[in-house]
Amino acid sequence: MCYTQSKVAAKTGLSPAVISQYLKGVYNGNIDNVKAAINNFITREGGKEKKREVKARFVKTQLSSNCLTLLRNTHLDADISIIYGNAGLGKSMVLRQYASSYKDVILIEADLGYTTKVLLQELCDRLGVNKRGNIHDLTENSITALHDTRWLVLIDEAELLPYRALEAMRRIHDRARVLVSCWLVCHVCYSTSRVAGVNMPNFIAAWVWLSIWTEKKQGMTEPTLIAFS
Repeated sequence: MCYTQSKVAAKTGLSPAVISQYLKGVYNGNIDNVKAAINNFITREGGKEKKREVKARFVKTQLSSNCLTLLRNTHLDADISIIYGNAGLGKSMVLRQYASSYKDVILIEADLGYTTKVLLQELCDRLGVNKRGNIHDLTENSITALHDTRWLVLIDEAELLPYRALEAMRRIHDRARVLVSCWLVCHVCYSTSRVAGVNMPNFIAAWVWLSIWTEKKQGMTEPTLIAFS
């Protein structure tokens, strides 16, 4: 790998002028400090070159196969499903694998900055429709774009979303009833609320009770809840 003097300076914390003067042999400052910084840089970069890069890839297991099957059923049935469990169990990897296998899938990876409006703007952007306006406008734009598409919307890290954002997604599903599916994928178990014997964050539990079990009582198709343990 080739390094410019500017890059060496940035990685060593030395100024470009110091690097230039050192290479020319005219630097009048503390030579030992410069040598130490450069030697440390060379050792660190050499270690990076020798270290074998490990690339994460999808590995099919019984658990991932079950999740992929549930994803497909959710997609085909235009259902709402929730996958729930601790971090590091491969939920995000399964979602990415499914999203890469089908063109009619939108995968949204939420973060701490996702408000209801940000989520809907992201959805509109992925759908290629106007992402300006208030929450009502964004919701209507999403519903219109998703109508007659039977696309699947996957939301990773859904525990980071505010309750209102989950309600917005439920409303989009209801309005485009058999034409859009939503997956909420949660990574963190940190509360005492329980749904079907599973510890769940309070807002997720409330959303499940409101949106899923209410529909079950009304005789609608029961969405699926998977719990990783």
